[in-house]
Amino acid sequence: MAVMRYGVLWPAMQDSAIGMKFPLSTFSFVLLVLVAVLLTAAGNVINDYFDQKVDRINKPQNVIIGTKVKRRVAIVLHQSMNVLALLFTLFICFRYQYYWPVLFPIVIATILWWYSPALKTKFLVGNIAVAFCTAVVPLWAVLFEMELIQRKYSDMLVEPSAFFNKLWFAITVIAFFAFLLSLIREVLKDMEDVSGDREGGYKTLPIKKGLAFAKTYSLLLYLLYLLAISGIGFLIFKKSDYAISKIIVFVIFTILPAIFAVFLLLNAKDKSGYHRASGATKIVMLFGLIYLIVTNFIK
Repeated sequence: MAVMRYGVLWPAMQDSAIGMKFPLSTFSFVLLVLVAVLLTAAGNVINDYFDQKVDRINKPQNVIIGTKVKRRVAIVLHQSMNVLALLFTLFICFRYQYYWPVLFPIVIATILWWYSPALKTKFLVGNIAVAFCTAVVPLWAVLFEMELIQRKYSDMLVEPSAFFNKLWFAITVIAFFAFLLSLIREVLKDMEDVSGDREGGYKTLPIKKGLAFAKTYSLLLYLLYLLAISGIGFLIFKKSDYAISKIIVFVIFTILPAIFAVFLLLNAKDKSGYHRASGATKIVMLFGLIYLIVTNFIK
């Protein structure tokens, strides 16, 4: 979320050349970050709560609820964090008189509550639900800011529609890649956790279609990622004023990590191999975020 604000939104504001400043206070932005953190933490707690039987098989060393934390305490923690997230969101909505985003914590908390007991038992639905939650985060980071910028600066811009359309396009592209990479990682995690998920009655892709099919599916998604990121790179660099250094940095941070992850996935044959491929996918995400920062410092 910080990368979205300072690595994507701020450079665009500076390029507008009208002296834009963040209309959202730093305190309010920190609250927005806390909303995302609290919802994620609550989702992890309730997932561990429902997955105790499965986790004893998949990752026995990481079982916390029922061993170190009482089930009753876990439920209270889960509900408390969700309520806090909702209250923080309500505070920001009323402060800036922008109300519909209050649906964000309600929808995300609901999805994460139903993930283990219901969504994961339906073919691919659980994967898509988690990927959706991940894709919402880049949008959530700038949602209030974009609305307030539009209110405050639209009349000062020569072509306001072009400015906001370009910015929303960039944000949507980032959300799309967050969705796609999260979807890949969810499938890889399911491949890693087949034994426990089968005991839990889950209908994940590797359980329904087999590990070979799930592996091919993941490779196809990575191919889609590479084609899409190459297409975005072409759109960015088709202008002649971009230096070769920017192209090299783009390739290093967005394409090479994905190729490395594909290499690991191609060679994965057991649980540890799928775990390494899943970890590499997180590296692809991390390098993508780093790219959004470093590209602003390269001439």
